[in-house]
Amino acid sequence: MQGREHTSWVSRFCALLAPLYDYTFLNLPGYRQAARDLITQLAVGADDVALDVGCGTGLLTLPLAEQARRTVGLDLSSAMLEKLAAKAARQGVTLELHQGSVLDLPCADGEFTLVTTAFMLLYLTPEEKQQALAEIYRVLTPDGRLGCLSSQGEIADIFLTREEWQTLLSDAGFTNVRIEDRYDVFRLVTAQANHQ
Repeated sequence: MQGREHTSWVSRFCALLAPLYDYTFLNLPGYRQAARDLITQLAVGADDVALDVGCGTGLLTLPLAEQARRTVGLDLSSAMLEKLAAKAARQGVTLELHQGSVLDLPCADGEFTLVTTAFMLLYLTPEEKQQALAEIYRVLTPDGRLGCLSSQGEIADIFLTREEWQTLLSDAGFTNVRIEDRYDVFRLVTAQANHQ
């Protein structure tokens, strides 16, 4: 199920899944390592202002918050955000959390030097993927970076192929697209905004 009609379904599903998410999905072989690899590739530094879209329980958000000057997590699900807030408090990590959609980011133009996401785009229609990347591009600074964790479209058609990533990102204005596959199923995609 993709697109706007799935929003309430996703919220209900995530409310049920949130308590178990870390014990199931985050224990998949290679998942946490692929996330760490993406953070490393993005060379997150103390001057970065980062946004993690579809942040869930913080797979990318928490490590970003340990390195960036400011980190914001955004998710449709209040249950996921509550789980992430509790984890951040336990770990002594400071971050900002907002409930919202990537299709209409509640952020200023050029607010972030870095935007990340993990597996969020698979829930969007092709048109919504374009809209989401336009929104991400809007909130990035000139030369801001994008990092996406996904899986390989060549082995499961719910995910994007290399060619689809290249086309989608190029059409949105991104350059320096880099695509790497890790641990058999994971795909790391990085790109740079190219504001004129």
